[in-house]
Amino acid sequence: MTIDSVPLFVIGGSITLFAANEVRNLHSEAVTDLEILVAPDQACHFTHYEDDGKSLAYKTGAYLKEEIHVEPGEQVKVTVKRTGDYPTQIEKILLKIINHEKAPFWVTIDDQLVPHFQHHKQFEAAKEGWYYSQTMGQVFIKY
Repeated sequence: MTIDSVPLFVIGGSITLFAANEVRNLHSEAVTDLEILVAPDQACHFTHYEDDGKSLAYKTGAYLKEEIHVEPGEQVKVTVKRTGDYPTQIEKILLKIINHEKAPFWVTIDDQLVPHFQHHKQFEAAKEGWYYSQTMGQVFIKY
């Protein structure tokens, strides 16, 4: 840790969202890359909401609401339920699940196996897949 870094303390049973692309002004710049950090010590949920932020079009369905639910256990299950028809501006999602004990055997999205990468550089180059960081104790899932 250096003087220009800020520690992040995460409470078990929490879901935290971060803009992964640089955004200086939310009125003129869009969040296109989203990072979701999950601490699955206990069941938790989070509501992510998007609309144009300018008009009343949300009243006629121009919004997107994503309910994120996490069920802890031997197999952590993350469920996302979407409502609304607003076209999201999110292009990439990186899901990080804190798991200090061990790496998972597999990861599925919509009952489809996600490719596993042993090396971080291969994971970074891929459009979709998962990687376990032993040093961080986290499962990284890109989709």
